[in-house]
Amino acid sequence: MKQTFYLASFLICIAQFFLSSCFNNSKEKIISQNKTEQLIWSQKWFPDNAARLKGAVIIDDKGTLIAVGQNFTTTDSIDHPTTIAKISSDGIMLQNKPIGKTGLYKGKYKKNRPYNDYEDRLIEILKTNDQRILLFGYKTFPGFTKKLWMLEIDSNLNILKDTVYMNLGVSNIAKMKAFNTSKGWYVIAGNYFKEKGFSRYRIPIYEFTKDNACANTNSYVTAPTKEGLLQMQSINSVAEYKDVLILCGRAAVSGEKVHDDDLKPKGYIFQYDRNSKQGKVLLQCEENMYPMYIKANDGQYCVLYTFYDKKDQNNTRVYNIMVCYDSKFKELWRDKQFVGKGVAPSYITFSNENWHAYGSCFKSNFMNFYELVYDKKGKLLNTKYSENSFEADVVGEIFSNEQIFRMYTDNGWRIDKLGFIN
Repeated sequence: MKQTFYLASFLICIAQFFLSSCFNNSKEKIISQNKTEQLIWSQKWFPDNAARLKGAVIIDDKGTLIAVGQNFTTTDSIDHPTTIAKISSDGIMLQNKPIGKTGLYKGKYKKNRPYNDYEDRLIEILKTNDQRILLFGYKTFPGFTKKLWMLEIDSNLNILKDTVYMNLGVSNIAKMKAFNTSKGWYVIAGNYFKEKGFSRYRIPIYEFTKDNACANTNSYVTAPTKEGLLQMQSINSVAEYKDVLILCGRAAVSGEKVHDDDLKPKGYIFQYDRNSKQGKVLLQCEENMYPMYIKANDGQYCVLYTFYDKKDQNNTRVYNIMVCYDSKFKELWRDKQFVGKGVAPSYITFSNENWHAYGSCFKSNFMNFYELVYDKKGKLLNTKYSENSFEADVVGEIFSNEQIFRMYTDNGWRIDKLGFIN
């Protein structure tokens, strides 16, 4: 019975792996060299496998956080899929409140749940250049149509503005990522729609002005190729570097008379120039290699791949592959590791002059959270496992005053505060 439970968990992780993965805002961060990370505190909230932390921002000089994520609760006979929370720099939850409503789940989260016609969910948070706190997600309407939803809140979680953009579609299977610009912000989100009876998948990049108006309602992440216009169909990660966004995921050339469902997307790394608003293919990935996360640091890019070795059709082996490129995406080094069954790479960090790759896998019939540590030349320094971590993922980091707030989804919400010692 226990093995059946973990097998089901494994299948859920694999489904999440194909549908979406973590985005990152990967600007360069400067941490003093030759220092070692030291855990200051680690806190967990909402200990439920259905509770998933999505992100957080620092709102003041004290290091107070506002976080957003999923935590299915029922109040007043209404199911709330999202919770927003205020957390002190000491790891104390000062305030939290459920938000949105859903008919998708009845009461407590259930795997075999019937679908219904509405759901409100927030999955991204941004502190703007003018210090506003914005939350992004989607609302579902009859017919399972999803539209972009944006909330503005204050530091006490009070709602200041509540806006649904009925002309901006999003997909429930896609993550979102928001970035500041000099004029406002971008929102990147997947979208699924029907066109002349055909399935279509697109990655729109919506540009907003400071008055919350969308400046472009029909802009997508695309790039010209010899075969035609290459369309990003899913994005796993985004790295922000100067005026360029580097996106990695899956893409294919869509035909007018072909269902997107019938295409076989390959792994790609794209560049999107925020000034020219043009896309460019930087790299078409090798066969059966799919980029899951990208991190920019000091003019280099590290990409975490999942590789499916299909030499034995009856026993496909999945590997974690770490590849480092220079600024022109010329490969500098790579490392291939079989860390365990059902490997799902999730995140990369760079600290103390080392690269750290995170993910989850099955080892000895249990879900394990793993960490691979590399030096700048690609030498594997250490492999760490944390046993019995169900659906453990690093979902982001916040750097503040030579300290790191590292966010996890690990049987609920988890945040570690890390300092550095000589």
